[in-house]
Amino acid sequence: MLSTSVDNTNDLLYKKEIELSDIKFKLANQQNAMGKLDFFYSQFRTWADEFDNSTMEQKKMIA
Repeated sequence: MLSTSVDNTNDLLYKKEIELSDIKFKLANQQNAMGKLDFFYSQFRTWADEFDNSTMEQKKMIA
């Protein structure tokens, strides 16, 4: 009976380790995506600031 309990616990532990590995992989992918979003947001802010600081003629040409 004790052996069965140990085997069940080991099986559960193995499943949880696989689940943890999957979650870590998903987290790494999400962090990578967030890093890319930061880059694009920064670039967008630069363009928005450039537009805000432009003269009216420059804004017309940009639009």
